[in-house]
Amino acid sequence: GVVTVPGLTARLLVTTAHVDDALTLPRSAVEGIAPNGFAVKVGANGRERIPVGIGAQSRDDVQITSGLAEGDRVIDFASPGS
Repeated sequence: GVVTVPGLTARLLVTTAHVDDALTLPRSAVEGIAPNGFAVKVGANGRERIPVGIGAQSRDDVQITSGLAEGDRVIDFASPGS
């Protein structure tokens, strides 16, 4: 049987979705709520706030469905010096 102990807590990680070959960014690099958001892309002309599509999300990461490509540089506002 199952034994429970009063005051004992547990932390669980439950996977609700998995996306193969997804482009993801740290949550701290994306503004907005699915399905639409913004990211700050760094390019030859400096920083540019661009619209991005938001897909599946985890506690730490956000899937980007449109607006950015692999290799694009973005600002992560949780990183020092951003």
